Amino acid sequence: MRGWVEQRTLPTIKIGRQRYINIVGLTDALNNGKSRFCKGDYKS
Repeated sequence: MRGWVEQRTLPTIKIGRQRYINIVGLTDALNNGKSRFCKGDYKS
């Protein structure tokens, strides 16, 4: 999981110094038909 977060493969949110997986963003992506998550998909 850490690798996916660091590579921006999963949607995340940063709170303070920590980065957390954005479950709402992940759920929305899956509900909209996303089935492949690639490095840099959620680069901001």
